[in-house]
Amino acid sequence: MSPNIKSPLELRTTCLDKVSFKPVEGEQVQEMDNPELGHTIEDLEVEKPGKMVGYRNTMEKLSLIWKDTFWPGSSDNFRDDVTWRSQMFIPFLSSRTPTQPSPYTVVLHGPAGVGKTTVAKNCMVDWAKSYSQIVKYAFYLSCKELNHVGACTFAELISKDWPELKDDIKEVLLAQAQKILFIVDGFDELRAPPGALISDICGDVEATKPVPVLLSSLLIRKMVPRATLLITTRPRALRELRLLVEQPLFLEIEGLKHCQNLQELTLQVAKGIFLENDTSESAPQFERSQADYYILHHWRNLCSVVSSNRTLSFLDVSQSFLSDSTVRILCDYITRVTCHLQKVVIRNVFPTDAYRDFCLAFIGKKTLTHLTIEGCVQWDEMMLAMLCETLKHPRCNLQYLRLGSSSATTQQWADFSSALKINQSLMYLDLSDNELLDEGAKVLCATLRHPKCSLQRLSVENCHLTKASCKDFASVLMVNQRLTYLCLAKNDLGDGGVKLLGEGLSCPECKLQTLMLSNCYITKRGCEHILKILQEDSSLTNLDLSLNPIATGVSFLCEALKDPNCNLRCLGLWGCSITPLCCEDLASALLSNEKLETLDLFQNNLGQSGVTLLFEALKQKNGPLKTLRLKADEYDMKIQKLLKEVKESNPKLTIACNVASTTRSSYCDFLS
Repeated sequence: MSPNIKSPLELRTTCLDKVSFKPVEGEQVQEMDNPELGHTIEDLEVEKPGKMVGYRNTMEKLSLIWKDTFWPGSSDNFRDDVTWRSQMFIPFLSSRTPTQPSPYTVVLHGPAGVGKTTVAKNCMVDWAKSYSQIVKYAFYLSCKELNHVGACTFAELISKDWPELKDDIKEVLLAQAQKILFIVDGFDELRAPPGALISDICGDVEATKPVPVLLSSLLIRKMVPRATLLITTRPRALRELRLLVEQPLFLEIEGLKHCQNLQELTLQVAKGIFLENDTSESAPQFERSQADYYILHHWRNLCSVVSSNRTLSFLDVSQSFLSDSTVRILCDYITRVTCHLQKVVIRNVFPTDAYRDFCLAFIGKKTLTHLTIEGCVQWDEMMLAMLCETLKHPRCNLQYLRLGSSSATTQQWADFSSALKINQSLMYLDLSDNELLDEGAKVLCATLRHPKCSLQRLSVENCHLTKASCKDFASVLMVNQRLTYLCLAKNDLGDGGVKLLGEGLSCPECKLQTLMLSNCYITKRGCEHILKILQEDSSLTNLDLSLNPIATGVSFLCEALKDPNCNLRCLGLWGCSITPLCCEDLASALLSNEKLETLDLFQNNLGQSGVTLLFEALKQKNGPLKTLRLKADEYDMKIQKLLKEVKESNPKLTIACNVASTTRSSYCDFLS
């Protein structure tokens, strides 16, 4: 084929399913104020060891800045996935690709933000490590920056940042042309008068010409004709580029925006990356904003995926130190109608004002069904107003809301509760780890008693509640027939609180199925109150009493399990100080009960005698029990023999002994 005939070959590459953007600590960011990634890089030569080593060391330093600032982490992170999947199609980067008589011209094209520049600059990064045998000299030319360069020679253009190379550049261009790589980044951003790219073409590297003329001379291969070219551009400039390049290989970069399988996006930004709000920096505000400028372009491109990829449904922004500008950019893409996010997690984000902006962005977001907002958040009037507007908006379709670790006044809880009365979509509300207090619980319960309240599951774990709030929750259970799950764990309710709850649980209108009372300071007296509740044909099917000192009250629970009116299917007694003396009652209850499916006795010292009693009972009856967790010595020969016999007689039963995890089982998960 004649070298003058343009025969483009087009390929396409996509990227990954999940992505994590996690910049590292920011001491290196200061070096990014002038991030010219190796405008000229020359390989080590014997006759000029000092000079060439200097070039190599500088390139390696700059490549580390790029790699560690934007795409750090393991080999499966964003940078590695995007660039590997794209570079595998670039022929001159593969030693297995057969050589061809004419040099390569590779054009990476695609919309903004899909990774073209990432791939191009990664070629510079990897050149320092891997490709120096294929490409001896590499030059990076940014068309956006070239717009600010006046007329010069081609030699000056590519060596302006490396005066040490100026005396040798002509020799390099002429003698080593076949081992030179030119990366022309952002061809679509080049500003040139009409016709300038095809007139006054020049092949003299020492002739002074306007930059567009020098660049077009390179692309047409009048200048350094044997060099390899890697060009990036947006589609709008493809037509003009086709008129210049010969025998190009067109490689379409689809990136994240067009990735059909991208469903989750995780953003995690370490402190010191964005400096706009970093008051610890000694540099003036203007200089901090200028430092952010170089990173904001990539942040904007990444955030654009939120509104451009239809399959993206989950966004997690956690442990991140953002800035006012970066928050506004992300929120802008969230508000767009093309954003189809369903689940969003905002956790431990700084500055704290960011929570307010995110709440504003969620107003009227019809696709959003699950929202988590966590962190040391001090509610202000504006944030609360935005959150309430989100809940009250006619298009609100939130089904799950998690608000954690926030501090609010009783009046703010009242305003929030009023918004819940209007909302008709929310079914799951998790307020764990908030300073709700009894006063806040009272206003919340007033909402729960409202006939239009749609909540089905509520968690107020570790909300600093006392016995007093149990009376309010009991009043809710008497009238609310939608509420099926209530978690009151890690609150100082005591036996008196259990007694008050019993007034609601014993009511025929109560439909509660799951009650979580772990670590609530319940003792033997509380178990006696629970016995009365379970004997009255209660709707309760799941009860968690873990981490309560109820050893002497186990007999009351066993009595309840023997009662035909008891409907319990899951009972959690994890870490309740149960001793071998309690196991006789438990074994008797297992023989009588016809409904219990899960029993958690882990983190209790049952001893060989206690475990033996339980296993002997299970051998006698193939009952409804499906899962049993306990602490047992699996190396004890007698226990091993009994365990084998139980499994043979009751094959549907799963017995977990000495589970490595020290946490409770998840049989009563909030979302199960």
